[in-house]
Amino acid sequence: MGDAAPVSRVAAVPGRRALAAPLAHPRQLVRGPDGAGRCAVGLQPDRGRDAAGRRSAHRQVGGDRRPHRGRSGRAVIATSTRLDLLEIVGPLRSKQGPVGIFNPSGLGGIASTVHFDPVVGCQHPSTAYARAEDMLGTVSRGDSEREYWAGQARRVLSGLLHAAALGGASMEDVLAWVAAPDTAKATVLGYLRRSPAPAYVADVSQFLSTNDKTRSSITSTIMPALSWLTVDTAVAAASVGDFDVDQLLASRGTVFLLGAADGQTAPLVAALTGHIARQARQLASVQPHGRLDPPLTLALDEAALICPVPLDQWTADMGGRGVTIHIAVQSRAQLEQRWGREGAAAILNNAGTVLVYGGTRDPHDLDAWTKLAGERVDEDIGLVPVLSPAQIAQLPERRVLIIRRAAPVAVGTVRMAWRRRDVRRAQRERVNEAIADPPVVSEEAGFDA
Repeated sequence: MGDAAPVSRVAAVPGRRALAAPLAHPRQLVRGPDGAGRCAVGLQPDRGRDAAGRRSAHRQVGGDRRPHRGRSGRAVIATSTRLDLLEIVGPLRSKQGPVGIFNPSGLGGIASTVHFDPVVGCQHPSTAYARAEDMLGTVSRGDSEREYWAGQARRVLSGLLHAAALGGASMEDVLAWVAAPDTAKATVLGYLRRSPAPAYVADVSQFLSTNDKTRSSITSTIMPALSWLTVDTAVAAASVGDFDVDQLLASRGTVFLLGAADGQTAPLVAALTGHIARQARQLASVQPHGRLDPPLTLALDEAALICPVPLDQWTADMGGRGVTIHIAVQSRAQLEQRWGREGAAAILNNAGTVLVYGGTRDPHDLDAWTKLAGERVDEDIGLVPVLSPAQIAQLPERRVLIIRRAAPVAVGTVRMAWRRRDVRRAQRERVNEAIADPPVVSEEAGFDA
């Protein structure tokens, strides 16, 4: 992804004399529909290329995500629930560096060339807790009771991951321990006695010895985070290997994280994404000015479904460390469902620019964008909205409302990704190649440690 561009044109908004200039350094949040709203969030200032969009009955690619992925001089992690991103951008990214696939859901029958075992690294208590937090990101936030049980689940799952790492056990063993705590008690506590954090013994022992009702509430919260263990392609992708973030950054490589829309493999995708992001943040801390060089882009399409990492926290911190984050979700309501009202507000507030596509039908969303667009003075009526909710909902195809910090609103035109010369050139080069076996993906992408 990398360096973004000015929006190609700025269109006039009825009733407003002057609009903002095209984006020169966007930090982008893109919203647009598949018929019902879609958005992407970017938190790192970029330097300029066209935004790109693609519309179909099933998908709208908004903002600048594809151009960045194609020509960025940085490492890229890109998530998607479809193969078109891999097919269009993969050939371009392969000219930058190695390209790998992490496909735990087996989308399109493509095998994973990148592997990641969530137990690896969990011998360190901090890693075990972060890994549990990432995997339990699929537990939607909401009322205080749900938050309470999610907190208990994080505490217990981190202890079990820690025990597995200390004892050389696997994720299948962790699942068995959650399913039958009484049977697992002696084994788990024996492993935890090797821990550098003795408090884990008491912590997990409390879970193993508590009453059935409490224990059942905790295990039922943990189980969705382990549901991917029933998917054979996910088990194969997670059976061995650690992910070498240093190699990814040094080679300016790309990894496509593919996931099904049902979200069953989302905890595994989130675990790998979290591992990469946290390692990148740690590497940035020892580099000049605390920034990654070369930088990293996280392009998280359908983030709420397949990659529910703690974005409300990351979006406040990662931009200053050389990590660009682009988030794609269907609506503001989906943000709130996944990250809670406060978390969704934090994500939106941390975005420097909001791009709103037409087609949104949620009146609350439309009212919010109307308020953000501001007001103008009508000579006859007085103060009126710059854009009414109906005008935003009925924006023509490929037109976006741009709401940027410290700038008047604008309406821009996005460019179709497949119209780019480099994309068309790459597609011509692949005319005689089988799409089912993309040559841009080697059997060994070089990211497994």
